[in-house]
Amino acid sequence: MKNIIIFVCYLFVLNLNAQISKNYNLEFSKNNLTLISQTILIDEVDDNPYISLSIFLESEEIDKKIKKVYYLDSANNWIAIESDHELENSNLFINHIDLLRTQKQTRIKIVVDNDFIFSKSFVRLYYPMDTAFLLKENKENYKNVTTNCNCPRPTTQTRSQWCPSNNCTPNPNPIPTNVKFLIVHHTATPNSDTDWAARVRQIWDYHVNTRGWSDIGYNFLIDPNGIIYDAREDDTKGAHFSGHNSETSGISLLGTYTSLSPSTAMQNSLKEFLAWKACDRSIDVLATVYHSSSSLNLHTVAGHRDSGSGTVCPGNTVYNLLPNFRTATNTIMNNCSTASIGNNELTDKISIYPNPTKDKITLKIDDTIEVKTIEIYSVIGLLIKKYSVANKEKLDVQDLESGTYLLKIETKNHQKIIFKLVKV
Repeated sequence: MKNIIIFVCYLFVLNLNAQISKNYNLEFSKNNLTLISQTILIDEVDDNPYISLSIFLESEEIDKKIKKVYYLDSANNWIAIESDHELENSNLFINHIDLLRTQKQTRIKIVVDNDFIFSKSFVRLYYPMDTAFLLKENKENYKNVTTNCNCPRPTTQTRSQWCPSNNCTPNPNPIPTNVKFLIVHHTATPNSDTDWAARVRQIWDYHVNTRGWSDIGYNFLIDPNGIIYDAREDDTKGAHFSGHNSETSGISLLGTYTSLSPSTAMQNSLKEFLAWKACDRSIDVLATVYHSSSSLNLHTVAGHRDSGSGTVCPGNTVYNLLPNFRTATNTIMNNCSTASIGNNELTDKISIYPNPTKDKITLKIDDTIEVKTIEIYSVIGLLIKKYSVANKEKLDVQDLESGTYLLKIETKNHQKIIFKLVKV
């Protein structure tokens, strides 16, 4: 005997050079305590890396009614879907998975404990499109914002850079917050991604159009190449710390780090970001401070699981690295203070320009100065490059990745000057 729960809606949205999305309100046929949805058709779209399928189920105390949720993959296998690891509402089951871009159709299967009706149930298909395809009409450069803090603000990708179609709308009513805590996350998405800006767009769509938030929950994201992405507006209240978001800034590492270690580039960018943000907001990264929103004593650099919500975020590997990140960040901040050129006796005798630069910098050095070494370091103190003193007037930096560096010049009488150098 089959009972039918009927409520069907189909929405298709397509903009030229933009993302594609479809919503299906779910229709289930019932066999005993198993619900099977209608067939959900999937379009094959060119210039698209994968299809994101997100599911939204709502019913009172749904976590006590549902045993398992599955989707049908391209090989006709039922694959289990777990509820979102950042979900705090016991009346909701929400999550997203990736489908192959060639998959033609899917279905949803739900095993339940007893008869009940969803107050709301839908799946959303989202096609993020290849970033290279979307960028054909958008050539905006990376963004580097100056700051009064001695630790420079890292270079970031703007929203219109990671969403070239300009339809990933920001939070229209951001709420300012006085940031005292820096919360580290992982996105729990595939580590096999190659188009990371597409993943940022997918996260935006999932957070806004499935979870119902006003923007991406995090303030920033970092990919394994070390690129930092602007998300929710800086110094505004996010949706990332289990409902206790006041006084926090959320930075999320793209990927899953339950056992895999984040790349060196990702770790370095995280440390650089933490150093800038802690310096900018006068945060002691080694301190533990009372957080009034959660009523917890927290490290000022904490992981999402420190909220006490039971989440495993940011993954065991990243969480175990947090003590290292705190001490390394503190070292970077101390180096920032010594990198100031304002209190150095060589300030009037050595200068560099242009800064920021794309390819070359010019050194203007007083004739009375004899230079011994010219070196470029990362902001965490790693030697990146040494220059010949014979060619000191013009320094080629084309081979450096975009970011912030320390240019160190030492004279033959052991005087030193350090400049903050920004490569765009």
